[in-house]
Amino acid sequence: MESIKISVIAPVYNAAPFLHKCIDSVLSQSLKEIEMICVNDGSTDNSAQILDEYARKHKNVKVVHQQNLNAGVARNTGLNIALGEYIIFLDADDYLADDVCIQVYDIVKHHNLDHLKTKSWLIDAFSDQLVNRQHYSLPTALENDYTLPFSFSEAAQRLTTSPPLPPWNGIYRKKYLIDNNITFDAMRYANDHTFYYASVVNAKRIMCADIKMVYHRVNNPDSLVGNFEKRWACCFEAFNVIKERYKYLPQNEYNMIMNACFTSLYGYVQDLKARGYDAVHVIDKYNELLNTYSKSELELIHARSNAIWYMEYLLDMLEHNIKSPALNDAMYKSMQKEIRNNRWCYSDAFNQITASNQIIIYGAGNMGKHIHRFITLSEYCNIYKWVDKNWKALALQGYPVSNPNEVTESNHFDYVVIAIMDNHAVNEAKAFLTERNVCHTKIIELM
Repeated sequence: MESIKISVIAPVYNAAPFLHKCIDSVLSQSLKEIEMICVNDGSTDNSAQILDEYARKHKNVKVVHQQNLNAGVARNTGLNIALGEYIIFLDADDYLADDVCIQVYDIVKHHNLDHLKTKSWLIDAFSDQLVNRQHYSLPTALENDYTLPFSFSEAAQRLTTSPPLPPWNGIYRKKYLIDNNITFDAMRYANDHTFYYASVVNAKRIMCADIKMVYHRVNNPDSLVGNFEKRWACCFEAFNVIKERYKYLPQNEYNMIMNACFTSLYGYVQDLKARGYDAVHVIDKYNELLNTYSKSELELIHARSNAIWYMEYLLDMLEHNIKSPALNDAMYKSMQKEIRNNRWCYSDAFNQITASNQIIIYGAGNMGKHIHRFITLSEYCNIYKWVDKNWKALALQGYPVSNPNEVTESNHFDYVVIAIMDNHAVNEAKAFLTERNVCHTKIIELM
């Protein structure tokens, strides 16, 4: 075989139902200078037999069997024997898009990249049907990020806002990983958190690609991300590793990373609550973390970027205290005031909104839901309408969302708040509002 251009590394643990699809997607690539490295991480089903059969039939399939040491260690095992110039990490229940390897390889070679961020499709593990949304690797990417290489210092804000933590949504230069000692930590879960920051902080040449490289399965209860309760301690462990590892960075960049870590951790708080875990207990665990910081340290961290996690934390504290008979009127008003005082975390532009204003919230994704919840609980101003392109589906889920076509200049509102994270979608919303003769002075962007 000619020199290997790409090594695809897959940790395998009890993934027998998905292995044929996963491995076949690699073997069918038009790029033939490719190898597949499968690390059997102590599977107890028939994954080992399936892997060995592939290795017997295909000389570019390598199989390593090890005791169960978790996915991070398995990926490191694969990296240690990889011969490829570039590395793709693929989960064993996922699979590659057709002929995608030649596409991403051409880009990384042409631009001499350390790291290329890609996009992906989401596919339901039960129905095997595409989920009606795309998984974007970097929602805050600018148009230039798809054509020109950039470094972490040049794009720290974009790389730490909704960071794409999974390792499978990109391709990495092997020499770059080895030279910078970038590997996965041994913790059972959340080892992708520490890997992500290592892979972007050290990179001198990163780009984004408008290419959907991987079909990623969701709703798989047996996958590495399916057991949220077990992930809890590992998330804190990953947080502490990152907290210590990047103290050498300039203060502004370090604060952006820490803000992203707080956001990720609070995301687990919300996931646990949504899955029926005792909300007070998980918030108490988060309080334990916050109490390791002084108030001035916390203010410095969330003052450097849009700290939505901090506002969500305050809103959770208010919401759960509302349900407690111990919350008197004075305490309630005090908590509302603290929340209002932190409204700047959404955007400085938000400060122009006053208590008497009528606003329209445009967007009902995570950001839109944050804004709606903030205004509802804090009584900061008045919501005239809440609109979103997916209003029909959201309305069926119980959200009071309506059709954006209802927004006209004749409506009695003061501002339209575009509560959307993705830059491209923000521009689409602005163009839509302009077409409907909404004055630009009435449009507030939160990104």
